[in-house]
Parts: sequence; C-alpha cells; structure tokens
Amino acid sequence: RAIHFKSDLPTKLFLTANCAAFPENLIEAELFGSEKGAFTGASSTRKGIFELAEGGTLMLDEIGSMPIHLQSKLLGVLEDKKIRRIGSETVKPINVRIIAAANNDLEAAIREKTFRNDLYYRLSVIRIHIPPLRERKNDIPKLCEYFIGKMSRDASIRLSDSEMGKLMEYEWPGNVRELKNVIERSLIIQRGQTLKPSLLLRNNMTSYAHAAPAVPDDEEILPLETTEKNCISQALKKFNGNYSQSAKALGISLSTLKRKVKSYNL
Repeated sequence: RAIHFKSDLPTKLFLTANCAAFPENLIEAELFGSEKGAFTGASSTRKGIFELAEGGTLMLDEIGSMPIHLQSKLLGVLEDKKIRRIGSETVKPINVRIIAAANNDLEAAIREKTFRNDLYYRLSVIRIHIPPLRERKNDIPKLCEYFIGKMSRDASIRLSDSEMGKLMEYEWPGNVRELKNVIERSLIIQRGQTLKPSLLLRNNMTSYAHAAPAVPDDEEILPLETTEKNCISQALKKFNGNYSQSAKALGISLSTLKRKVKSYNL
C-alpha cells in the first residue's frame, strides 16, 4: 500500500487479492473474470480483479498458495499483459502494476514443485524481504501505538511498561497480523483505561511470554457466560452491529457469533 501511494499512481485504484482465500474452483474467475453462462452460477458477465485494477496496482497476497495450474495462466498474463475471461473468445489488454507477497519459502516450494520457477523469476524483479516480527521487536512499541490510535476513540489509552515487556518477549508466530488482532481484541474487552493484550497471547507460547497475572483479591469475578455476553455486546457496539467484523475481532466464526447473539438475545 505504501509503495502504491508513494508512486506515480496514488490517485489510481489499489486492490488486493488473497490467493489463499478463494476456493480453487473460483479463483480463476475472481482474477480474470467470466462471461454469462461460462459455468454453473455465472448468471451475468463479471469483471475479474485484474480488470478492476486497470491503471492501478494489484496486490496478490499469499501467492504461494495459488494452484499450480493457475500459475501458468498468471505467467501468461504477466508476459502478454492481456487477460481472457472464462467463457470468452476475446482477449483484453490490461495495464496493472503487480505486487506479490508470500509468507512461505518460494524457493523451497520450487524444489518441491508446488511453485513454478519461471513465475518466481518473472515476479522477482525487485524483492523486498520483511523479517518476521520476532526478528524486529523494536518495531512492536510503534506498531502498538499505531494500532491503538487507529482502532480506539480514546486517545488516552496506553500500554504499561510491564505489558509492553510481555509483548516484547513473545515470539509472534502470526507476525504483525497477530499483534493487530491481539490489540484489537484487548480494546474490545478492556475495562476502563487498563489495556492488557498479554492476556490474549497463545497459551502454548509460555516459554516466550509470562503467565497471565493473577486476578486481584478485590476484583469481582464474573460468570463466564456473563463475560462472553459482555464481550460480544462490546464488539457489536464497536463495529456498529457489523457481524463479520465483530466475529473476526472476537476470533470466532460468523455462524458461532450469530448463534450466540440469538442465545443471549442481544
């Protein structure tokens, strides 16, 4: 995103496509588009994300998850700068800047024959290696400050030194996304000005993070059901009733959230 908005295309579209998020039988249509009647359920002509990003930048996230048979098609698009919708007999020229990202070792994937080496070298015009968060822990305070400022309306919320210390000791297997999720969830369930994201760190990482502090003797212990109900209510309030965002922040599925909302009569 920073590359796009600092380039000569800041007024053009910046779109992202997570290659791991699409069902394998739909990813081609999502990327390249489809004509009406091209397959079951194709009730109308539909542009793919390459066409939608025309003149701008398209970010292909988790490129290593793309099915091998589609990698050859992507290579052809990059080489020819043309796409053909599923079910169409014509090709359409495109002008899109491509940025690809991977969270796995693509060179190892090439050796395992799950990623094409020609596509790898076609994409590797300029490579930017971003070390995992555990190797750049000095970034954690600034990232926490950014996430809190972005997601909280209360500018006075801060992390204590002890909390920051626990976050600095954790190994962050989920990298920046895990940190963002932990901060977001802690903001939802916080009480007053106290923010304790360390309580939400993975339990199996105890060798890297301190154990959760004991509850003070004078602090009321609420029933689990009440706590869960309050957390769900706070999430729905924070996201203005948006179920998808609330479920994501709470770390549960959309169907589970809907079931619990009905159960608690929220």
